[in-house]
Amino acid sequence: MRRSVRPHTRIVTIVAAMTAAFGLVVLPASPASAAPVPPTFGLPPEGYAASDPQSTCDPVAKPGVVDFRDVLNQAYGTHPSSITRACSASGTSEHKEGRALDYMLDVNNATERAVAGDILAWLFATDQFGANHAIARRLGIMYLIWNREIWSAARHAEGWRPYTGENPHTDHIHFSFSWAGALRQTSWWTGRLPGVSAVVYNGTPRFFARAASDGKLAQYYLESGEWKSQTVLNGRIVGTPGAVIIDSTLMVFASGTDGTPWWYSYNGIWNMSPINLGKITSGVSAVSFGGPRFFARGLDGQLIQYLFQNDEWRWDALGGSIVGTPAAVVDNGVLKVFVTGTDGTPFQYTHGSSWSPPQPLSDCGEISGGVGAVVYSGLLRLFARGLGGELVQCYYDGGWHRQTVPVAAAILGHPGAMVDGTTLRVFASGTDGTPWEFFFSPGHSWDRRSLTGKIA
Repeated sequence: MRRSVRPHTRIVTIVAAMTAAFGLVVLPASPASAAPVPPTFGLPPEGYAASDPQSTCDPVAKPGVVDFRDVLNQAYGTHPSSITRACSASGTSEHKEGRALDYMLDVNNATERAVAGDILAWLFATDQFGANHAIARRLGIMYLIWNREIWSAARHAEGWRPYTGENPHTDHIHFSFSWAGALRQTSWWTGRLPGVSAVVYNGTPRFFARAASDGKLAQYYLESGEWKSQTVLNGRIVGTPGAVIIDSTLMVFASGTDGTPWWYSYNGIWNMSPINLGKITSGVSAVSFGGPRFFARGLDGQLIQYLFQNDEWRWDALGGSIVGTPAAVVDNGVLKVFVTGTDGTPFQYTHGSSWSPPQPLSDCGEISGGVGAVVYSGLLRLFARGLGGELVQCYYDGGWHRQTVPVAAAILGHPGAMVDGTTLRVFASGTDGTPWEFFFSPGHSWDRRSLTGKIA
């Protein structure tokens, strides 16, 4: 699947000289028939949504409801639906506040009844933290009505109860959301694992992350032996930013809070522009390979590639089902992208003249979350979080070999790796949001130091 969009003119001017042909072979998207794959979360879900019935009237569809509908349509194909209802309609209804969704499925149709069952099982499943109804809680679902029964978050211990309202809800599922869920303020949208992306620009080591204080893009840079930080422009992001150098321009790509990719560029001054082409559900990894491109996880869990070609951004689905943030690196002229499968196995996608099928890296063992990749001392190396929270390295030397970085404390999310002269630097978030730098150089052992501020 391929889609394209032209970017903001001001940004095009910065990179007009960069465009080149990619010779890309597009792989078809997988059928959308399974439950949505959630982002990778670092913490358990919030508590159950409290009962908060409609009390005002503002029949404008709220973003969390719209995007939840889109998540369902991505997974199950497009179904008719409705969100708003006129203020003049009788009765109390969150539809009048734009925070309810009727998703049309017919209980008398076996196929549609199976879809409804899959949606409800997905919402109510117990997650890796042992939390019941985990996705329903992360989305801020207040109550559901389906096939003459109602489930309420505030009365979850009672399970499904008989529903005797005038409409039996046999031709649709009704979803009502808390205000936090309706406004995309719950952990489905905000709780992705933190991560960092590192690069050397104008001779200065830098890494980028999401600031815990305000959710904005933060830059850390090394100056006179000390790490300093600053906010890059406005706008809130989620997940891991991806940084890359194209000629003399520093580019950083990140997901906005609604899943829209954003493009930050710096060549004396910072500029930013949305890439209005699809939505992503992870952080991003950026690379220069015939021009700028970056990789992320799509709404349906596939690996997604964005590339800049002929003065416009293009979007391609590369298949698979992944969790966390991918890692992209050019190794001896070959583009390689590393991802984490849903069972924790790392996989490698390789692009020479075309994309080859992903290969499992079983010798690297299971990992949790996204990965960072770098070539150091002639060896391709991956960094990730082990199942116990440790920072692990997997390097290729005639075969893949895994080792734990010996000075690592427990980390969260996606590490970022860079080569600074003869020094290998790896950055990661501690479990309390403190940024950590792990560094290694020839003749020295691994060492680490904590940095100021918090990332999330």
